[in-house]
Amino acid sequence: MPDARAEAALLKAHAGPEMLEIRRPAIYLYYPQGVGRSKLLGALLENRLKASVTARNWNTLEKLIAA
Repeated sequence: MPDARAEAALLKAHAGPEMLEIRRPAIYLYYPQGVGRSKLLGALLENRLKASVTARNWNTLEKLIAA
């Protein structure tokens, strides 16, 4: 899990159209223009946070909860 300083640096550096919210242990992202056009991708998050990143879209989360 990334430390609080890394999370704060990510929030401060982020300037794109995406919405970003950190609720430990998860980070929630909203890509209003689609993830394909975003610069805020997994590799960038891993580099900034010095932690492994995995992503799930909302439909997948709903299916996992229902299972």
